[in-house]
Amino acid sequence: MSFTTQNDVERRVQAARLEQAKRATVASVYHKFPLIVQCEASGRAILDIIKMFVGSDGSDSILPTYELFMSALDENPQAMESLAVRGEAATRQQLTEDIIAILRNKGKGHDEHSLRNEARRLAMLPIPELRLRLSTLQANAKMASTPITMLRQMVAESQPSSGYPALPTEIWDSAAGKFVRIDAAYIKAAHPAEIRRLGRIYSVATVNQRLNER
Repeated sequence: MSFTTQNDVERRVQAARLEQAKRATVASVYHKFPLIVQCEASGRAILDIIKMFVGSDGSDSILPTYELFMSALDENPQAMESLAVRGEAATRQQLTEDIIAILRNKGKGHDEHSLRNEARRLAMLPIPELRLRLSTLQANAKMASTPITMLRQMVAESQPSSGYPALPTEIWDSAAGKFVRIDAAYIKAAHPAEIRRLGRIYSVATVNQRLNER
């Protein structure tokens, strides 16, 4: 039989804080530089820029922040060259195509004429608003197609344990560029991997309780 020690609890808390700091930092950088290609490689590159700026002696003890990233750019502007950047026109076209594809496949009351009108309307929006629109449509599509029983099953796949940190009420939303509430609607719309991650970090019981809240 294994027991959870205070050191185990502290390590989990620190790991959760580090993960949240990484996500918030990457999201803030994406919001500041909307033409960066948003992918895992870009996220790693952003964090690597901060690590190089902090140095090996402090990279394990200092949480990454947006301010540290900007300080790193002040010291070495060429660091931006390590990030994949897509032109504004190409970024806008890709986001618009993704939005129209969801509306065509999942949207109600749309025909080719209304989709063309929507594409013209989207052409007037700034890139951050296009990202927010796409994120909202993706979340709604997942919420509509995933039964609550399946969501509970995905949460149950995580390993329950005691001594987990408290599930925060808000996290950073990279598409919206702001913090959003972690409530039942958020969990229902989340990617399965994100649901399992929440269960591993904050415990299955806590996520299920939040899922059942009204």
